[in-house]
Formats: sequence, structure tokens, C-alpha cells
Amino acid sequence: MLYRTVFGAVWVYFGKEPSTIEVINDIDKELINLFKMIKYHSPEIEGLLGYEFSRRDIFEEHKNYNINYLTEIHRAIRFLYLITQSFVGKGKTYGYGTTTKPSQKVFYKNMLSDIRERLSNTYVENLSFEKIIDKYDRDIAFSFVILRILKLQDMIISLEKKNISF
Repeated sequence: MLYRTVFGAVWVYFGKEPSTIEVINDIDKELINLFKMIKYHSPEIEGLLGYEFSRRDIFEEHKNYNINYLTEIHRAIRFLYLITQSFVGKGKTYGYGTTTKPSQKVFYKNMLSDIRERLSNTYVENLSFEKIIDKYDRDIAFSFVILRILKLQDMIISLEKKNISF
């Protein structure tokens, strides 16, 4: 089965079992940056992550950083922290529980190699949703699309013009 996330769904990708063929559309290039940093700077990232811990104000700091002022390594750490410490990995809301311990994923020593392994059989694109659908749409494909309200109308019109229903 071909599995595609068109945009905004990296948290779904990492939370599911691998499919035969997978495509991620990394619209903001944070996943692409993470993979590049894992490739070239794994020891430094692991060293810096070793001093992180789960705390709401740290989460909010990471969430509110202007990434234009961060190094690529710090952007990768920010991305990892947000997806591992947020509610269902969306990076929006601090994830906490009253009956569970904080997520230890960001502190797990082999996390970077696990991410590298998970991405090794995945196509990572940076295209508009229309181009992703045009390139990868097949009868056997499952697409996970998060519709952003501001672009919803344009997206629906574009899909209807191509006789694609959802």
C-alpha cells in the first residue's frame, strides 16, 4: 500500500506502522532539516538532547521560537522536542498525563537511529498538495491530509477541477 501524508501529518507518520511505500510532504522543511542534521550532526544532537527534560515552559519556548534565528541543529532539536513532548505528537499542545510519566522518546539514546531507519524507505517531498496528489495518486494509495481552514476552499476547488473527491 502506498501511504501519503500531504501536509501537516508527520505525527501520524511516526505513530503508525510502516507501509510498503510511503511519501511525506514536508511543507515547512522541518523534517528535511531534521534528517539532514541526523546525517551530519548526530553526536551533537544526542549530546544536547541529553540535557533536555519534559517541562511545560521549555515546550512553550520551543513552540514560540522564531526558527529563522535558530541554527539548523537547534531547529532539529526544537522539532524533535515538540513532536515528542506534545499531545499526540502534533507539536501544538504540551502533552502531560496524570497517570503516566512524561514521554521519554526525546531522551532515548537510539532515537536518532530509529528515525533514520524509519525514514530510510520513505520519499520526502516539499511540494504543493496538488503536485503530491498528481504524482502519487493511485487506487491503492491512502492519503492522510490535514485541511487547514484558510486553504480549504482553494483546495476543494482544485480537487474538484481534477474530479478528485474525498
